[in-house]
Amino acid sequence: MNNRLKNILLELYKNPKSKDDFINLFKVSSRTIADDIAKYNKEVKNEEIIYDINIRKYRFDTLLPKKIPSYTILQFLENSIGNSILNDDYKEIIESIDTDDIPVIDTDRLSPLFKNIIMVQVSFVINAVLKIDYVGLKQKIETKWIRPRTLINVGNSYYLNALYDDENHSNAGEERSFSLIGIQSMEIFKIEDKEILYKDEEGNAWGLYKKDQYITLKLKDNAASFFKREKMTNKKPFEFISEGPDGSVLVKMFYNKEQEIIQIIQKWMPNITLLKNTELSKIIYSKIKENFVDFSIQQ
Repeated sequence: MNNRLKNILLELYKNPKSKDDFINLFKVSSRTIADDIAKYNKEVKNEEIIYDINIRKYRFDTLLPKKIPSYTILQFLENSIGNSILNDDYKEIIESIDTDDIPVIDTDRLSPLFKNIIMVQVSFVINAVLKIDYVGLKQKIETKWIRPRTLINVGNSYYLNALYDDENHSNAGEERSFSLIGIQSMEIFKIEDKEILYKDEEGNAWGLYKKDQYITLKLKDNAASFFKREKMTNKKPFEFISEGPDGSVLVKMFYNKEQEIIQIIQKWMPNITLLKNTELSKIIYSKIKENFVDFSIQQ
């Protein structure tokens, strides 16, 4: 595969490209670009790259192209680096790679999970509404039509935040996060041309964070030292507010479920408190007491 075709793939994994885009990028004629793409489609024995007359751009016509540049794989993995310091190092590394000298990998050789990561990322690129077969906690396969919004990495797990499409009828427009490993199959249902589906937002397994749904925590002693040392307030769900003269810190914590608040308080008590005495804080503390009572009884 020549370097120009490798770079055509690199560009199409980012977003659809017009003929003029490619002409300006590679300084060649539109005929040359068309010939390169025809050679690729012949090599993979499928019309994976098409010229979409509706948007007047080249795009993938599949969620899982047979070839992917290793550079693109590294870009897709960027958000998997949980440590903010290492994440900066990782960006430096991938930006130093010579994209004209990168290997291209057969996607058939990748794990089912990473295939799903690629397919979700491609769905964002081509703005596709998806039909999926999903196995959730009930351990039965359900067919869903979804409008994908954000791919979220939580620890070692990936979640696709999406809205149900109108094709689902009963719950159209409802938000849900799907465990990526639970998606058994994924295909293009339709290409959306009226709105952009992808949202560059943050969240967790329960959904995207909302700017007005957060609590304020006060951390002291070991809890405060850990948060400062590990730079926990540099990324969601936490946001730094201030540091006191005694070394304590105030942070916002964005959340979707009360259980998230309960877990962090139980982990760091007695060196953590909810700053405001609200109805929510009363509910949280009450549930923590119940948890410890239940734990004691089981002992």
